[in-house]
Amino acid sequence: EVGSSRDGFWPSPARIGTLSAATLWPALTFAHRAAAVLQLHSLQLQPLPPSDEMGGDGTGEAGAGNGRTGVWLQLNVHNAGLADPPARWRLCVQAPGGWAHMLPAAEWRSGGEVEQGPVNASQLRRCAELFGRRRRPRQLRGLARGEAWRLPPLGIVWQRTGAKPWLRLALSFEPVGDLSAAAAALIAPPRLLEVATDRKTLSVCDDLCFCAAPRPAESSGAAAPWAASTVQYARSCRAARPEGSECGKPAVAQRSPANRASGTANQFFAYTPSRGAARCTVSASHLGLVLVVYRSCGRLGPQQPVGFGNTERRRTLRVSVPCESGQPLFIYWSAEYAPGSFLFAVSEEPGSSAHRHRAL
Repeated sequence: EVGSSRDGFWPSPARIGTLSAATLWPALTFAHRAAAVLQLHSLQLQPLPPSDEMGGDGTGEAGAGNGRTGVWLQLNVHNAGLADPPARWRLCVQAPGGWAHMLPAAEWRSGGEVEQGPVNASQLRRCAELFGRRRRPRQLRGLARGEAWRLPPLGIVWQRTGAKPWLRLALSFEPVGDLSAAAAALIAPPRLLEVATDRKTLSVCDDLCFCAAPRPAESSGAAAPWAASTVQYARSCRAARPEGSECGKPAVAQRSPANRASGTANQFFAYTPSRGAARCTVSASHLGLVLVVYRSCGRLGPQQPVGFGNTERRRTLRVSVPCESGQPLFIYWSAEYAPGSFLFAVSEEPGSSAHRHRAL
């Protein structure tokens, strides 16, 4: 089924081209995910303290007093496909441009020269092999489907004076063994990771700080899911996400009959039950509503659905779920049927004294 509720069961022939174009990218993505797909999962940043070695560019200089700053970068990768990769793999990182340098690390081996001239840290790639959870000393294996691997920390430093707004890192997944370049590019396309160097990004960022870099104005259409792309990690990416667009950045719902949802875009609301609450109820009276209530929110979105309702056959919706004081519920309103702006209510019911005693 394609299109929206406004298209009806049989869309107009004039809509065939538009609807087909809209489903092309999902179809390519599903076909691509049938194989192994290695990709960046998440990352963590930790500022390098002054006591850490701050050299690494071949000069032998060390310490924070020489005008350097830097971070420990920890990359997490996973196999997002439905198949095991046909070889063992490693991830290689390079800091092109020469203004940022990677510190030597035992777990990150040199990946060889990338340009002519005297060898220094900016001309060497650092590579680390990827292993699955069932890693054995004598039987190393790559990431199986659904598995993730946290790479060892990698130190990266640069001069405070003249620092650029983006730390650019070229990431390349490479097979350890024989595998054609074409097959390797499908399984693990190269990526350019741009990390903003402002203080907030380097110290207080999370998974919502990821976003796709703006595409050049001359490019058109959606890129294939295996195409090389640039990913940015910045506090500005998080700030640009509209409130309520992600469960990690929800709008706030109150215990009130006057909470408002847009009805034109999918929205998440977080509601935190008050002391003594045992059941929480979400209700609304409007056609075209779809509601899901979740218990938690993770990196991949809402988790643990505990309630569902819609107004497909009746105008009034009422969903009641168990709740606990201080433990937020995530209320998700789908705009699949474009209901338009509407009000919804959140109410609570206290538990019995015996129930509260057992809870304590």
